[in-house]
Amino acid sequence: MYGSVLLAAGLGYYLFVYKGVDRTQQPQQSVQPVAHEYPTTRADALKYYLQAKLPWGTSLGEMYVYARSFPQNELPTEKSREALFKRFKQNVNRLREAGELPKTPLCYIDKVDLSLELTTVRVMHPDDVVSLYKRQMRYLAMFTRQANPFETLRQLVEKSSLYGRPSGPTVQSPERFSGTFALFLQDYYFSQYLPTRNEWHIYVAQQQRKLDEVEHDIFTFLNDGADQPVTNQAGKVVVTCFSTVGLELIANLLKPDRTIVPQLEVYERAFDDGIWQNYFPYTWAEVNRKEASVALQQWAKRLK
Repeated sequence: MYGSVLLAAGLGYYLFVYKGVDRTQQPQQSVQPVAHEYPTTRADALKYYLQAKLPWGTSLGEMYVYARSFPQNELPTEKSREALFKRFKQNVNRLREAGELPKTPLCYIDKVDLSLELTTVRVMHPDDVVSLYKRQMRYLAMFTRQANPFETLRQLVEKSSLYGRPSGPTVQSPERFSGTFALFLQDYYFSQYLPTRNEWHIYVAQQQRKLDEVEHDIFTFLNDGADQPVTNQAGKVVVTCFSTVGLELIANLLKPDRTIVPQLEVYERAFDDGIWQNYFPYTWAEVNRKEASVALQQWAKRLK
């Protein structure tokens, strides 16, 4: 890792220290939810449902996700999620026309940023570069305690957007179908700039490569033992750093709940129950337990 995380006195955040530490050491891998095998016949599915109703049985969210996949797979897909994006946009436009939502363009609702580039290239004096990197890493330190967050950032970028969401079969962990309005907005915003899977994969590859460049430059400037880059005649160097948009996107990926700023809270009205149910069925069922239970009862009757 670049270094240990120290509590910055009086500042309320953690400060990254890069000196004298192996930059190739990666953070520990997070524990992934365990996938499950589910019944494949109607008789076994009905038994599974009856067992799930016991106090120690399967969670309501997990049972609901399974029911959405058997005997016919009705779990979310790329196409169904794209249709839900259109429905959300229609809801926003309708509420705006009715005067119930402001018409001022807003990030995550409208396409307001010029691009979603996470990094930018700047020409600066070496001392200014050091100050910039320290500011940027202190900012990221408010959202992660990893001394070297770059591997996590590369993984987050890859898993973001609707193309990182599951669509069955049910051997996947049902918790992967969980989510909130904040995560929906992140997927929705990315889709406005990158509407196809091919465009998304190109974007991910580009951003991961640029994160590599930022990681290299930060290690170079914040580690006294590293070879310093050569300056030009004006005494400046060319470096890759986080862009303003990139820092905010990354902070929101690390802490999704911070996406919902006060201006965005009113737009949750456009995220209607049908969108939530069909985009994140696991969480919808856990929250709307009565409705989910009724749906499961009807599903069980159809199995008989």
